[in-house]
Amino acid sequence: MALSNKLDRQLEDLWPNLSSEGYEVKSIATERYNCIAFAADDPSVNWWPAANEADGYWPISQREVSLACFKEAFASLRYEECGDGLEKDFEKIAIYVFDGLPTHAAKQLPDGRWKSKLGFEEDIEHNSVKAIEDEVCYGKAVLYMKRPISNG
Repeated sequence: MALSNKLDRQLEDLWPNLSSEGYEVKSIATERYNCIAFAADDPSVNWWPAANEADGYWPISQREVSLACFKEAFASLRYEECGDGLEKDFEKIAIYVFDGLPTHAAKQLPDGRWKSKLGFEEDIEHNSVKAIEDEVCYGKAVLYMKRPISNG
């Protein structure tokens, strides 16, 4: 079995909607950064609101795993709450929640598709937020935020 086929099967086992929604692997696996950092365009470090600052970078002083805290963290990057559709001249993120807690963030591409870092696995591009929704890990995309696209 080719390496890419084996990798695809492993990802599709973890996220069953990937095959039906469509996706493409865009990087090799790395532990250098996580999905939250990836959505924030910071592939240099893991972002997580752990109580111990040594366990992850967080852009605000409030450090709790809550939707309100994630919303405030992305607001510090000039994001504001919005709907889920593609909007010209804006970049968007989607925050996923499972069992009431934030688990994942994805970023929308200019063509309306999405990109995600799958934990410490690969970066992927996927056709919809539903592609990585599940009932055991990431849950569902529940909060969308946008900011104007920077031209410089």
